[in-house]
Amino acid sequence: MAESKVEIRAETEPIVASRPSINFIDRALSFLSSVKLGIWLMVVLIFFSILGTVIIQYNIDGFDKYYASLTPAQHQLYDTLGLFDLYHAWWFTTLLILFSLNLVLVSIDLFPKAWRYWAEPVVRATPAFLKSQGVYKQFRLPRDEDIIDRLSDIMRGFRYRVKVTNDELYITVFGQKGLWNRFLVFIIHIAVLLILGAAFVGSRWGYEGAMPLAPGETANSIRISGAPVLGIPDRNQPLPFQVECNNLRVDLRDPDGPLEQGNFDNWYTDVTFVKDGQKDVRTVYLNHPVDYEGYRFFQASFGPPGEASDVTIEISAPTGGRQTIKLERNKPVRVDGLGQVTFVGFRANVLNEQPPDYSRPAAELEIVKSNGARTRTAAFSAETVELMKSQNQMAGMVER
Repeated sequence: MAESKVEIRAETEPIVASRPSINFIDRALSFLSSVKLGIWLMVVLIFFSILGTVIIQYNIDGFDKYYASLTPAQHQLYDTLGLFDLYHAWWFTTLLILFSLNLVLVSIDLFPKAWRYWAEPVVRATPAFLKSQGVYKQFRLPRDEDIIDRLSDIMRGFRYRVKVTNDELYITVFGQKGLWNRFLVFIIHIAVLLILGAAFVGSRWGYEGAMPLAPGETANSIRISGAPVLGIPDRNQPLPFQVECNNLRVDLRDPDGPLEQGNFDNWYTDVTFVKDGQKDVRTVYLNHPVDYEGYRFFQASFGPPGEASDVTIEISAPTGGRQTIKLERNKPVRVDGLGQVTFVGFRANVLNEQPPDYSRPAAELEIVKSNGARTRTAAFSAETVELMKSQNQMAGMVER
């Protein structure tokens, strides 16, 4: 009898229980896409943006005086943290980038759910689903074959889009309206991203400065303010075109009132942009900037008293008659009984008081009589004439 042996061998490897590993990238994305993080970043950005208006920035007029009012400890602290140029500080830029990234990631997380709500609404509901909703009410109605139609009509009366689903267990009356409201958050996010992106590009590659102009002057650069106390010098930024100032004009609230700031309603600067021989005439005035070749020009302020383009004067004849005439600069006007009158000059304050203002204006006139004789004189307000008489200044001012 033959015998056989069969050897059965099984090799097994020990089973090692492993803990699920958490991917670092997933954790980082989960943190960056947190709505709470976005709210905190927004609060921090708002706080520092307000702080940037409280702490005068180095390129703002009056910075030197503000800097002198601070203590040495404040100088060192503000300078170290970049608070004198807060909107260009590396940490402020980092906050902007993190906030923008958070908006993008939050939008990516929310969009699929919003899209499914619009494209694949839940039109069938179970009691468990209804109980999980924020608003839930259960009640009994008497059996009525028309109850579904009546309920549908009521919902349509409130402008719901109604869909009735009838399965073996339940009848679901589903109403929906205002679907696009779920996408408003994405529109807001896009708008905020555009604003932040434009602000970032403008702060990094844009610049702003001042261009003082008087009638007849031409400029092809702007002056960018620095901060000598911080070692940042002023500099001139060339422009790829020229700006010619043609005229300055003002609107007065009270036409008969004084020529001073409190009576100015608006002021205008007529300019001509010249590039490659091409001229473009524009008018810059309050709250109405002018855009040209990627640059924006706006009326920021007005300087010391300047010239007048036209004046209105009243002439009294020896016989008692009076007439009012308007004179434009260097344009002669014939006046009966007097001759040819030309407005040739303007003085904002004939008494040369300091600081200069328009409180004592004088119009310098040239009169050519019928016999060809030329006379220079000046026209003043009645108040100025009385004041000058009291100060014995009329003799030297009327003719020269």
